[in-house]
Amino acid sequence: MAKSSLGEDKGLKFAFNLKDYCINSSFSSVQGYSNFPLKVMTLLHKNLQKTALCLGLFFTSVTYLKALFLSKNTSVPRSKASFALAITSVPKIIGFAALLLLSACSENRYSENRWLMQAPCQVIVYAPLSIQSPDFNTIFSLAEQEARLLDYRLPEGPLAQLNLKGEGPVPPELFSTINEAVKIATLTEGAFDPTVLPLMELWDFEHGGYLPTNHEIAKILPKVNYQNIYLGDKSRVLLKNGARLDLGGIGQGVVVDYLAQLLVKQGFANFLINASGDILVSGLKPGNQPWRIRIRSPRKPGIDINSEDFSSAQLGYLGLIEIGKADTQFAIVTSGDYENRFVKNGVSYHHILDPHTGYPARGVASATVIAERCTIADALATAALVLGFDEGLQLLEALPFVEGLLVREIDGKLELAFTSGFPALIPDIE
Repeated sequence: MAKSSLGEDKGLKFAFNLKDYCINSSFSSVQGYSNFPLKVMTLLHKNLQKTALCLGLFFTSVTYLKALFLSKNTSVPRSKASFALAITSVPKIIGFAALLLLSACSENRYSENRWLMQAPCQVIVYAPLSIQSPDFNTIFSLAEQEARLLDYRLPEGPLAQLNLKGEGPVPPELFSTINEAVKIATLTEGAFDPTVLPLMELWDFEHGGYLPTNHEIAKILPKVNYQNIYLGDKSRVLLKNGARLDLGGIGQGVVVDYLAQLLVKQGFANFLINASGDILVSGLKPGNQPWRIRIRSPRKPGIDINSEDFSSAQLGYLGLIEIGKADTQFAIVTSGDYENRFVKNGVSYHHILDPHTGYPARGVASATVIAERCTIADALATAALVLGFDEGLQLLEALPFVEGLLVREIDGKLELAFTSGFPALIPDIE
């Protein structure tokens, strides 16, 4: 917009700033207001922004023309005419700002934090004023049931029983997850492998960690091979050669996808789910704004990852990305060598094991994957980290509807590599 001497463009900016403030503040939650104003705002919501914009442009044009006419046809200087008319336009500007403010605040924000899959999980939902809060109790109860099906630690659970007996029918939900895990293992040639449980138990990350010998690892490796999984009819699974399943590399993504399905069934289209770093966004934020997602940095100057006192909370962020599209879901998952680890003799050993060697994957500090579903992003982030910097990037580049960012450390400096369609990384000021 070309600037005039009337100051009307500042009025427009003032209105937009009010809108931004309303969207980003707690005032956007208007649950405490009476029903009548909410119904009125809901009815006006669809056309309010267009109306406000048209009125604002109209008042700006009319005021400018009035000032021009007055300055040409009277002895009043143009600057004084502009000032006088700008003052008389204040009520119009305020009315225009109020319309935009009302439009921006016409969505409720619902947020819920629960403990799920032994980790914190947050859900944020934006919805029109006419729609009530999600039934979070039902959603999280069903998600917990799904998570229990995939947990090998529960002695009476179906996965623990399958690992114990080596065969048998399993619930359809578990069978579907195993089937998808095998498909991704095949796609990645075993870089992602759901049969890593014997190795995970050997390394004992859950109890402080144990550094096994080469001989101990060599004895376990024959049991780690996704080709030891046979899927039959009627949800029957056969595990051969001592194979046992750990679905931790895919299970969290499965549950996040299930949470998203439950929210959609309840009529919600714009939401964010963050399950301990496994993130899924659906639709857009108010004002058709994208979601802003921070990407964790795997290193920070002055912080030694090989120190026993190291914590991932000490790390900063590489930046943030903006992502979102109406009626579309995106999953963003980052796997890194800075989580779930222990230090032995000054060396950090992390829990993402290379199924081919039996040792923690080396060469990539972190892998961030964007995909259509969290299940896929979760497994591919693990696979990319195991494959290494070059092969991991090639895999992600070759897959449709998948983008990725890989980070490695060379001589104390970070090197980043992106797939061609990865969103621009915006600097993040902490």
